[in-house]
Amino acid sequence: MEFNDIYKKANETTKNRLKRADVEPDINQTLIHLLEEVGEVAFQRNNELIRKENSSQKNMGEEIADCIILLMFLANQYNLNLEDEIIKKIKDISLK
Repeated sequence: MEFNDIYKKANETTKNRLKRADVEPDINQTLIHLLEEVGEVAFQRNNELIRKENSSQKNMGEEIADCIILLMFLANQYNLNLEDEIIKKIKDISLK
């Protein structure tokens, strides 16, 4: 699957999930949900480091995927071409 296909599917899926929950898409709500998901990634890592609990690769992968999907949705809410933005940023970083 190409990047733009993933981007479109992520946005469709997120919109449908919000619709089923009777939640109106809102940038503030997206940001709060994104922070929640980033917190879950941190929680998984904290369990590994502090509590010495094994965190499954599967669970960490799901949490990171949740973050990426929400970032894609946020980019869509700002009408950004995320693929172009990522390419520009990679070029910028590689020049430093």
